[in-house]
Amino acid sequence: MPQRRLTFGPFQIDQDAKVLLRDGAPLAVGQRGAMLFEALLSRPGEVITKSELLDAAWGGAAVEESNLTVQVAALRKVLGRSPTGGDWIVTVPRVGYDRQRMKAGDAPERDLFVDDERTAIDWLADFLKSKPSTYQEVHPEFTQKTGASWRKHEERPELAQLLEENFLKFDGTDTVPSQIHTYLSSNWREMRSLDKDAPALIEKARNRWYVPDPNKQQDVEKRREKALLREFEQYKTHKGKKLKEIRLEVMRAGFKAAWAAKDFQTIVDVAAKVPEDAWQEDERLLMYHSMAGTRLEAGRSA
Repeated sequence: MPQRRLTFGPFQIDQDAKVLLRDGAPLAVGQRGAMLFEALLSRPGEVITKSELLDAAWGGAAVEESNLTVQVAALRKVLGRSPTGGDWIVTVPRVGYDRQRMKAGDAPERDLFVDDERTAIDWLADFLKSKPSTYQEVHPEFTQKTGASWRKHEERPELAQLLEENFLKFDGTDTVPSQIHTYLSSNWREMRSLDKDAPALIEKARNRWYVPDPNKQQDVEKRREKALLREFEQYKTHKGKKLKEIRLEVMRAGFKAAWAAKDFQTIVDVAAKVPEDAWQEDERLLMYHSMAGTRLEAGRSA
């Protein structure tokens, strides 16, 4: 009997063995994680609710929603980042999850619902991947995407900040990056026969933002993480009333670093400084807070 498989990008699900593969090689994911990913792939273009995912992976058994949060976080870690820099599994706030829309025939990523910094970065990555652009070219569309749907307690970062932290800008001092060269030569006839160091091409490419290639992506991510952790220090030292607005990306980076350092108290303390629904609706923050609370409680009872 032929194997039943679902395919998405580099991933495949063996529906009979409940095994998740990447480019044909098995990934270190348990059956429950594979079943969750299978549920997401089985209905392309649809948001799968949390209750549907719980049923798919736990067969209707009564389990806490936090179990789903932990499984999704673990699955995301194994899957890694997509080519656009975002997660393969997309959170739809207060509803459930979707898989990143990258298959042929799906809506382009820039049509994603943008309601926080993470989804704004994902949108920018897709936009710049297909159209390396200047700040002035991106700004009108970015402003339109980040409108009234923005999450209540999520601080709205400036476009300039998101570009600086997550992407690269060609300043005209070297040869034109291949990402920009491909775009310009495909859309301007007069650019097609020019070498990457041609003055006319360099001038046309100047000040365009673009998605870094894999060799430079790690450096960009390290630079961004340092900036996020510097801002997290401000959250740690904040006194007085709760912060009305936060950057979830700062919280995620800070909680991750605190967990790695076994600084569980910081996770609990910072969570107490922000509105509860700001972090309880985020599966990663909820996971870190839940695990930190468990570790602290175990330490007190030891």
